[in-house]
Amino acid sequence: MKKLTYLLTALYFAVLLGGCGSDNSAKDAGAPQVLNLYGWADYFDPDVISDFEKQNNCKITYDVFSNNEELLAKMQAGGAQFDIIMPSDYMVTTMRKLDMLEKLDLAKIPN
Repeated sequence: MKKLTYLLTALYFAVLLGGCGSDNSAKDAGAPQVLNLYGWADYFDPDVISDFEKQNNCKITYDVFSNNEELLAKMQAGGAQFDIIMPSDYMVTTMRKLDMLEKLDLAKIPN
């Protein structure tokens, strides 16, 4: 079961973050890009994050929240710059009603 969880987590990263190291327009081509992730505490195994960073030449900044209300408060306060957030289903509905979410451009996600 642990291996399945590890595999699904790795797959989740690969699908959502697959192009992390492939942007040729980065300001400093030698420096890895930074991906700012805001998610649940203890959601990702640190080894999965480390492996992903190595495989995709990027740095992941992983900030955590303990409940959806904390996530919403931080996002409403402003100043938080995250590339990916992981709210629960009901919070997605709330954030959508508050016009806080950006629609994904699937043309920019080839994988």
